[in-house]
Amino acid sequence: MKIVALVAGVFAVVLLGWLVWPTDDEPTVLHARTAHHVVRLSMAEPRIGANEVRLEITDGQGRPADLREVTVEPVMPQMGHITAPVPARPGADGRRVAELPLNMGGQWVITVTLHGPAGSENVDFPLLVNG
Repeated sequence: MKIVALVAGVFAVVLLGWLVWPTDDEPTVLHARTAHHVVRLSMAEPRIGANEVRLEITDGQGRPADLREVTVEPVMPQMGHITAPVPARPGADGRRVAELPLNMGGQWVITVTLHGPAGSENVDFPLLVNG
């Protein structure tokens, strides 16, 4: 009888711990500057497979950037993986959205290329993908 009560108590503690254990539901958010723009990249927890990337791009004064095109290119230098640049389509409230295929866990570099009146600019974001 004491063993049953002990097992039930341990089970209750484990269950309670699992229910209240903190989870990382916050998106990954990265910031960078170029000579003419400020770029904010955000995505849910980076994972193997398709990942939606959201970009908020402003000029130096914080106004939405006037850009012809924005592309996003994931590269994994250590393994030699590279994918073709993905065009970022217009999203809600002036932001841009792109779907990135990340085929394995590890350290990636996400290059965002901005094409606008001032020419083209690149900004790199380091990104760790859990595998």
